[in-house]
Amino acid sequence: MVISGMELVNPRTGQRLRFVETAHGSQGALVAMECVSPPGMEREPEHVHPYQENSFEVHSGALRFKISGQERVVGPGERVVVPAATPHCFWVEGPEEALYRQEFRPALGIEHFFEVLFTLARDRMLDERGMPPFLMLGLFGRAFWNEVRVTRPPAWVQRITYALLAPIGRVAGYRLPAA
Repeated sequence: MVISGMELVNPRTGQRLRFVETAHGSQGALVAMECVSPPGMEREPEHVHPYQENSFEVHSGALRFKISGQERVVGPGERVVVPAATPHCFWVEGPEEALYRQEFRPALGIEHFFEVLFTLARDRMLDERGMPPFLMLGLFGRAFWNEVRVTRPPAWVQRITYALLAPIGRVAGYRLPAA
């Protein structure tokens, strides 16, 4: 269970986050994290949060966002809100790390998503694109279907693929980390 003040580190990307508002503490209304992302070309896959608004407030450094195909740089003191179901991704713009607050409304299971993702990174179970092993993908995708989905392939293809892969992954011995 995530508690306020808990910190997670992704050793693959160098990203760090600290929970400042939890699902439990907000009665499910939101999750808020203070995040640090190092400079570099590391980009997350374009994705959507189907049922969650995702906002960012930059404290230092700069983040470049691609939201619905439009790019925008957000610097210190600026805020960006990504509505639910909107395709987006972001990365650090420039040579210095970015410090920012990130929020998800409502909370859903996003805390557990980050716990599992960062645990898989720690255990060196993510590929160069940050994805879990193919046979684990069904378990991962189904577990976090309401929190996050990549934009390609289409959602219906992902849903069918996850449904087919999940039982095979379980038989092969894959389990999501308890985190």
